[in-house]
Amino acid sequence: MSALGRVGVVGVGRAGSCVIAALRAAKAAPRRVLVRDPVRAAAVRAWLADSVAVDAAFGAGWRTLDTIVLAVPDRAIDSAAAALDAAGIGPGAVRLHLSGVQGAALCGPPPHGSCHPLAALPDALASGEAAARAALAGATCALDGDPVGMARAAALAEALGAVGVPVASEGRAHWHAAAAVVANDLVALLAIGERAAVAAGVERGVARAGLLHLARTAIASVEAAGGDPAAGLTGAVARGDANTLRRHLDALPIRDAAVHRTLSRILVDVAEAGGRLDGDAARAVRDVLEDDETP
Repeated sequence: MSALGRVGVVGVGRAGSCVIAALRAAKAAPRRVLVRDPVRAAAVRAWLADSVAVDAAFGAGWRTLDTIVLAVPDRAIDSAAAALDAAGIGPGAVRLHLSGVQGAALCGPPPHGSCHPLAALPDALASGEAAARAALAGATCALDGDPVGMARAAALAEALGAVGVPVASEGRAHWHAAAAVVANDLVALLAIGERAAVAAGVERGVARAGLLHLARTAIASVEAAGGDPAAGLTGAVARGDANTLRRHLDALPIRDAAVHRTLSRILVDVAEAGGRLDGDAARAVRDVLEDDETP
């Protein structure tokens, strides 16, 4: 038996399905899962092929578990924990949630913990188990909890093929903000880029494929530089090309230009601190960014 013992998973959405896929590969497959929606439950039963009990409510079988993973939305963690209490799923099991912003105490009384993977997770039922496992492999997980819960959260991270780091409750808003900026704001930037490419006369599907390739190569450039944003930075700001930056701001719609302006201000600081821009070039770029005549 793994360090997680007998596992139950509450909720089989994107996060829950990826956790289940990873645990199955790690020979720590859950004994029970809970899915309230009957359509989703039928799909989960077909996926797991009777190797895992799929329940619509907490029953006696849940009292035999050692680790219960609450893979539900943040707003539902406390109600899921309350349902466990009401069903008498008691103090023998360690409860872990997967939220990035919430502290472990939302799971109910100790032992409790949390394990939030820094990864954009697919739906394992749609994408397949290999894609789900790949999304978690090598991810960094924020761990929190009482001593027993923290140890169990670390064991979950290891079973997922991830790396665990402690992030206390008071730091989790910063942690989750970091995740949102890199994952969700990137999607917003892709939407801005798509609008600009379509305005240039490029067919939408071609624009999307090209921009996704660009995003992958930009991330690869930073990765090749050891993760240093300044060393991996390319483009007008990195070159100190104030004229090109002005043309960008003139071409973009006002709202999109405001986003580009804000991020470019940050990039000037990054490039200058990293030795990519000298003082004169940085001043020229900042002059464009502060010019009220641009959108």
